[in-house]
Amino acid sequence: MKKARFQGLNLLSILLLFIGLFGDVRAEATFRLNANMQVTRINKPAASEPYAAVSTVSTAEHTLATPHPVPPLAGFSPLVAITTSNKRSFEEFNPEHQLEPMYTGSPLIGSAAENYIIGVFDSGAMVDLVAGQSQDMLGIVGPYLTDRTMPIGGVGGQIDALISQPIGMFAAGLEAVDPNGTLDVSQLKGHSNTCILVSPEISCDTGEAITGVIGTPFVSFYTTVIENDNPQTVYHNNTYHSSPNVKILQPYSGSIPEYPRRFSMELNTPATTASYFQLFDIDTFETTVESPTMLSLYAFSIPFGGVFMTTIYVAEGQPDPTNPPQPMRVMVDTGAQSSIITPAMAAKLSLPLTPDYTIDVCGIGGTTTDVPVYEIDYVRINALGGAMEFSNAPFVMLDLSLGDGGTLDGVLGMNFFWNRNVIFQPELLGSSFFHVSDPVLYGHADFNHDGAVDLADFAIFAAAWKSQSPDEAYNPACDFYMDGHIDEKDFEVFLLHWLNP
Repeated sequence: MKKARFQGLNLLSILLLFIGLFGDVRAEATFRLNANMQVTRINKPAASEPYAAVSTVSTAEHTLATPHPVPPLAGFSPLVAITTSNKRSFEEFNPEHQLEPMYTGSPLIGSAAENYIIGVFDSGAMVDLVAGQSQDMLGIVGPYLTDRTMPIGGVGGQIDALISQPIGMFAAGLEAVDPNGTLDVSQLKGHSNTCILVSPEISCDTGEAITGVIGTPFVSFYTTVIENDNPQTVYHNNTYHSSPNVKILQPYSGSIPEYPRRFSMELNTPATTASYFQLFDIDTFETTVESPTMLSLYAFSIPFGGVFMTTIYVAEGQPDPTNPPQPMRVMVDTGAQSSIITPAMAAKLSLPLTPDYTIDVCGIGGTTTDVPVYEIDYVRINALGGAMEFSNAPFVMLDLSLGDGGTLDGVLGMNFFWNRNVIFQPELLGSSFFHVSDPVLYGHADFNHDGAVDLADFAIFAAAWKSQSPDEAYNPACDFYMDGHIDEKDFEVFLLHWLNP
């Protein structure tokens, strides 16, 4: 194998990691932390888990001390059906991708309606990627692979991923998959003439594995609505997959809804298109692919990739003139169900050495233990339409780097929008926005985050039954209608998710 002239993606390009949480209260769980980092177990001290038992004096004090909504550790994960085609440009020296408003080309294998994978809509990934058996399912084998590789990794080590030949990548929300498991190809959108990364299997001993992601070379050119109040569950490849519905739309589609708030985003590097990098071999008179498709300034410039950033404001302790909220520059990552803070930012906040609890991070090279988790007292996201404020917001502390010299204080994950519909609206040549709806009925009845809605969750709901927001027994996680009352309406919503796979 030949190494690509690009020496690799930094931690935020893919962050192919898996997470396990350890402590005193243990619960199996499955959710992602930043671009497919996988949470496999939650273990935190019982005293710090506000939903672990019926109301006590301590839980009542917790409620009174949190004047703003308290985000859960994990929010939603926007999943999409991903398939491929042979659509590419046969013009010489044309490395630029081509946007495709519908499925074009021929499948690399079998039928596109049957040969697809379930992957992640991931604004935190700088490339499109498939891993393990996904390449066989999508037909990205043999003549569709180059001999160039690129190292990817994060916590623990690196592995080499092959760079594909130019192909077409297409995706649609899970609503496009019918009850028989057939993908409605007419709902697909994507891009062609794109080179992706094809990785060996990446998994932990829990059995959780990465399938694939569509990253910023794809998601930066569409407006995407993520409907948390329209959850979808499909059974594919012997696995149940649940997700908010994802609608990938043209940038100025009339189907884009209006939401009351939106905060701004900006790319960390200038870009106008997406392209791969190629070289001309004077000995063979052929061109060779040297990098995967990433965001680039121009079609023939070296692609450096990019992610979308915003600034939030955080404070430890009561915010006031003597303790003003500090600016925190974060990556907006739809692939992260949880949020991240860097050690440098934690130091700016004077966080204590002892975290609220710790987690274990399983990466490509092994497991890193005792990764701190802090619950930050106050978080504010400034937005057109009014700021959004949060209390006791959980952040995992990890050291991150963008690799371009830019600053990065952390990652804004989807746990902050656990009960909202959102719109990811990028604009490479103008203003980019992340739109947020008012609270909606949402599919997160798994109060203890153990991966199932079962008797343990029912006990938590029962403890809050018929309570109101001033009551000691009131539990905001059980108030699906967000009306300050936990009553029959909320119970009907809970029943919709009972024993949900």
